Amino acid sequence: MTTYLLDTNVFIQAHQKWYGLDFCPAFWEWLIDQNGRNRVFSIDQVHNEITRGEDRLVIWAEENREGFFLDTSYSELQSFMNDIQTWARGSGRYGEAALEEFADYDDNADPWLIAYAGIHEWIIVTHERADPERKDKVKIPDVCKEFKIDCIDPFKMLRDEGARFVLGRA
Repeated sequence: MTTYLLDTNVFIQAHQKWYGLDFCPAFWEWLIDQNGRNRVFSIDQVHNEITRGEDRLVIWAEENREGFFLDTSYSELQSFMNDIQTWARGSGRYGEAALEEFADYDDNADPWLIAYAGIHEWIIVTHERADPERKDKVKIPDVCKEFKIDCIDPFKMLRDEGARFVLGRA
């Protein structure tokens, strides 16, 4: 069974662009349904990033916190994150500011997300795209490639899972 782990930008861009809570509740219902089937999750660090805002998405995240946004406070995760940081620093690809941002575990969910997916062998879902030439930001897909973690965009997840958001008759 495939299990997906969603990045912050999946929630924010869905809410702000394609699947606003006010006009496409089916997307959000699908997420909750798939979570109930143990197929779609995120982590507490992503929840923290979402709840920095002040919109309807914050309310949704709070209402669905339990069971959807998984706890990241265990030592095995920290060990994997250390491996990720060691790789990023040793790769010679990134500037110091990018490395510092990536290592800021209080404000950046990315290393937590990558480590969680790596440990559990889940697929990360993000809007980020690989950019191995970029020096000013450590990108999730670039790290995933190095650690052999599957990473896809939300549209691929929705298509692979056969999600359908069909209008009913008025």
